[in-house]
Amino acid sequence: MKPKEIRRKILETTYEHRHDDFGIETRQLESILKNVDEKTLHQEITYLEQKNLVTTKGRFTGKPYLNYSAVAITAWGIDCLLYTSDAADERS
Repeated sequence: MKPKEIRRKILETTYEHRHDDFGIETRQLESILKNVDEKTLHQEITYLEQKNLVTTKGRFTGKPYLNYSAVAITAWGIDCLLYTSDAADERS
Protein backbone atom coordinates (compact mmCIF):
# COMPACT_ATOMS: atom_id res chain seq x y z
CA MET A 1 0.00 0.00 0.00
CA LYS A 2 1.13 3.51 -0.70
CA PRO A 3 1.37 5.99 2.20
CA LYS A 4 -1.60 7.97 0.89
CA GLU A 5 -3.73 4.80 0.83
CA ILE A 6 -2.65 3.88 4.38
CA ARG A 7 -3.52 7.36 5.68
CA ARG A 8 -6.88 7.26 3.91
CA LYS A 9 -7.68 3.87 5.47
CA ILE A 10 -6.66 5.13 8.93
CA LEU A 11 -8.96 8.14 8.55
CA GLU A 12 -11.85 6.02 7.27
CA THR A 13 -11.45 3.49 10.07
CA THR A 14 -11.18 6.11 12.83
CA TYR A 15 -14.22 7.85 11.31
CA GLU A 16 -16.21 4.61 11.60
CA HIS A 17 -15.25 4.49 15.31
CA ARG A 18 -15.80 8.20 15.99
CA HIS A 19 -18.62 7.54 18.46
CA ASP A 20 -16.55 5.13 20.56
CA ASP A 21 -15.31 6.67 23.80
CA PHE A 22 -11.62 6.44 22.94
CA GLY A 23 -11.60 5.88 19.17
CA ILE A 24 -10.15 2.65 17.81
CA GLU A 25 -7.57 0.57 19.64
CA THR A 26 -4.23 0.25 17.89
CA ARG A 27 -4.46 -3.55 17.86
CA GLN A 28 -7.77 -3.29 15.96
CA LEU A 29 -6.18 -0.89 13.51
CA GLU A 30 -3.26 -3.30 13.06
CA SER A 31 -5.66 -6.17 12.29
CA ILE A 32 -7.49 -4.07 9.69
CA LEU A 33 -4.21 -3.00 8.05
CA LYS A 34 -2.59 -6.46 8.24
CA ASN A 35 -0.16 -5.91 5.39
CA VAL A 36 1.29 -2.72 6.95
CA ASP A 37 4.14 -3.18 9.41
CA GLU A 38 4.07 -1.54 12.85
CA LYS A 39 6.74 1.06 12.08
CA THR A 40 5.03 2.24 8.87
CA LEU A 41 1.64 2.37 10.59
CA HIS A 42 3.17 4.43 13.39
CA GLN A 43 4.77 6.82 10.88
CA GLU A 44 1.47 7.39 9.08
CA ILE A 45 -0.44 7.91 12.34
CA THR A 46 2.24 10.38 13.44
CA TYR A 47 1.91 12.23 10.12
CA LEU A 48 -1.88 12.46 10.53
CA GLU A 49 -1.45 13.59 14.15
CA GLN A 50 0.98 16.34 13.09
CA LYS A 51 -1.67 17.56 10.62
CA ASN A 52 -4.27 17.50 13.47
CA LEU A 53 -6.40 14.93 11.65
CA VAL A 54 -6.17 12.28 14.38
CA THR A 55 -5.15 12.16 18.00
CA THR A 56 -3.52 9.34 19.96
CA LYS A 57 -4.65 8.44 23.46
CA GLY A 58 -3.15 6.55 26.37
CA ARG A 59 0.61 6.08 26.47
CA PHE A 60 2.31 2.83 27.43
CA THR A 61 5.63 1.17 26.70
CA GLY A 62 4.40 -2.19 25.47
CA LYS A 63 5.52 -1.72 21.87
CA PRO A 64 8.44 0.07 20.25
CA TYR A 65 6.31 2.10 17.81
CA LEU A 66 2.60 1.87 18.50
CA ASN A 67 3.02 2.89 22.14
CA TYR A 68 -0.47 4.32 22.65
CA SER A 69 -3.72 2.53 23.23
CA ALA A 70 -6.10 4.25 20.82
CA VAL A 71 -6.37 6.56 17.81
CA ALA A 72 -9.32 8.91 17.31
CA ILE A 73 -10.28 11.18 14.45
CA THR A 74 -10.51 14.91 15.17
CA ALA A 75 -13.23 17.30 13.97
CA TRP A 76 -10.77 18.62 11.39
CA GLY A 77 -10.07 15.05 10.26
CA ILE A 78 -13.80 14.40 9.81
CA ASP A 79 -14.19 17.58 7.75
CA CYS A 80 -11.21 16.72 5.55
CA LEU A 81 -12.38 13.14 5.03
CA LEU A 82 -15.93 14.19 4.14
CA TYR A 83 -14.73 17.02 1.89
CA THR A 84 -12.43 14.76 -0.10
CA SER A 85 -15.18 12.11 -0.35
CA ASP A 86 -17.66 14.71 -1.65
CA ALA A 87 -15.12 16.00 -4.18
CA ALA A 88 -14.48 12.46 -5.43
CA ASP A 89 -18.23 11.88 -5.79
CA GLU A 90 -18.59 15.05 -7.84
CA ARG A 91 -15.80 13.96 -10.21
CA SER A 92 -17.40 10.59 -10.96
